[in-house]
Amino acid sequence: MLTGAAEEAPAAVPPRRGPARWIAAMAKIALSLVIAAMLTLGALGLLLDTDLGHRLILDRIAALQPQSGLRIRIGRIEGSIWGRSELRDLRLYDPEGLFAEAPELEVDWQPLSWLWNRMVIHRAASELVIVHRLPQLLESDEPTLPSADVHVGRIEIAQLRFEEGIAGARRSARVDGEIEYRSGRFLLDLDARMRGGGDRLDLLVDAAPDRDEFDLDLSLDAPADGVLARMLGTGRALRIEANGDGDWRRWAGNATFGIDGRPGGELRLAAASGFYRAEGWLAPAPLLSGTLAALAGPRTAVSAQGRFDEGVLDGRIAARSAAMRLAGAGGVDLRRDRYSDVRATIEMLSGTPLIGDLAAPGARVTALLDGPFADAAIAYRAAAPRLLLGGTSFAVQASGSGRWTRDALTLAVAARIGRVGGAGDAVADLLAGLRIDGTLRATDGRLRSEGLDLASDRMRGRLALQADARSGRYAVAGTAAADGVPLAGIGRADLQANLRATSAAPLSGTLSAVVRADNAALAWAAGGPLRLRSGIAGGGGTIRFPNLQIFAPALRLTGAGSIGPGDALRFQGSGRQASLGPLALRVEGSGARPLLTLRLARPAASLGLADVDVAIAPAGAGFAYRAAGGSPLGPFSARGTIAPQRGRAAAI
Repeated sequence: MLTGAAEEAPAAVPPRRGPARWIAAMAKIALSLVIAAMLTLGALGLLLDTDLGHRLILDRIAALQPQSGLRIRIGRIEGSIWGRSELRDLRLYDPEGLFAEAPELEVDWQPLSWLWNRMVIHRAASELVIVHRLPQLLESDEPTLPSADVHVGRIEIAQLRFEEGIAGARRSARVDGEIEYRSGRFLLDLDARMRGGGDRLDLLVDAAPDRDEFDLDLSLDAPADGVLARMLGTGRALRIEANGDGDWRRWAGNATFGIDGRPGGELRLAAASGFYRAEGWLAPAPLLSGTLAALAGPRTAVSAQGRFDEGVLDGRIAARSAAMRLAGAGGVDLRRDRYSDVRATIEMLSGTPLIGDLAAPGARVTALLDGPFADAAIAYRAAAPRLLLGGTSFAVQASGSGRWTRDALTLAVAARIGRVGGAGDAVADLLAGLRIDGTLRATDGRLRSEGLDLASDRMRGRLALQADARSGRYAVAGTAAADGVPLAGIGRADLQANLRATSAAPLSGTLSAVVRADNAALAWAAGGPLRLRSGIAGGGGTIRFPNLQIFAPALRLTGAGSIGPGDALRFQGSGRQASLGPLALRVEGSGARPLLTLRLARPAASLGLADVDVAIAPAGAGFAYRAAGGSPLGPFSARGTIAPQRGRAAAI
């Protein structure tokens, strides 16, 4: 039945969006953003791949200032920066100026690989690269190994030309190679041959565990006057051969070394699933000098083992020669340039001189190194039961800590010296309880300190030193002072000295002293305090005083003397005493038991005595004397003893 107008139809309700629709919408937005970014990057890429863009890139490269001091200048870029391009007029500078250049360098690379932390260069080639001199780059904090993966598929240098300043004459070589450095693989393949013969290098290292491969082949010929010898910093002819057979899981080989046509070493090599080992001997002394040559000796046995993974070398090493024994262990991260708990111990096995005539048989030094190459922390402990220097010997214990930067090694020193032997009892007593405190700095094989404080039970002083481990030369200079030093049979002295010791002259300097005599006879002869001045010269355990001068109110003497091993005492001189007149004096024996001979020209003019000789020698608790000379009554002689007075020294 009809009831009237039809009912109004309900309004359409939009369907509710589900999760899938939201995801689809977001995907469209993200895709739009990616497309927009790609279009933007493409536009920027097109902009950069123009003459204006090339110039912006060249200006940016020229503005780079790495810590090493390397500077790169490129004249222009031809081709596309996104693939194959040619770099024209490439020049390399160090802080000293231009050191290498290439008129043209062809590069085929993938710059976008940097987005994935990779450097991919399919080919780098040049017809001519000119090396004017070896670069002098600065030490820097830049890592030894790159943090990014590296692939250089082909290196081709048709003519690598070395100018006259490198090897004495212009020489050219052809270089071909390949480099791969990424997680799980290390490949280095180089072939360099000098035109016309001479230097030659063939090197292949291919460690690829994912392909179960390990190859090592090395052949190097470096004539003494060649480019490679100059690069290695030696004037010796070198030959190295290394090769072997096997795969990543097990590989064995050998390496041989030759120096100037003579055997220089032989190592047995092994590798097993990333674990490496080398054992054998080396004879590197012809390549070394000074202390290092003395330590290496004619032959050094070596053993090393460890693992190299992801740029980290972790292992241990040992070496032994006739002069020393070395052991080290720890880790080195070449991507982060850090030491990780590296511990090394060196022990001296013989009395081989190390610097000058300094020897340390039985000495042992242990050091711990940790931290970045640029600023590592170091701590050490050293003990030497017997240091030998000239004719003297003494024990030393030292410890401290410091920093090892790329510029220098700086160490705090706290050393304690045992009793000094071979220099006489007087010197040993003077140096008893000697302590040395200060800071040492080592740079490029040279050891230096501007201020080492000295203190013993009786003495105080300050030293500066320099030593060169390569040449074996050293120099030590300083001042020392001591108060109230007992002199057996004489009295007490206040001493001041300026001293110098070098590898050419063991000991030299000047000495001044004020002596207060306890000996009654000497006190009468001097008439008051004695003042001494003299030069000092030493060697062979003997300290000499070549120009000794003695001044006192009643006495003047000039002469020469010495103190030798066993407290041996020598003096011979002449002068004048206020009451005895002109005299000549000779002293022998020891400080505790001196033998004195006096020649008195006119000891008592009123009595007519002349040319009187007096000899005085220790006898029991006192002294015996003999005298002879002339008098108005004729020649005379006398003898007797002098007994010490209670509470006083013997009156000679």
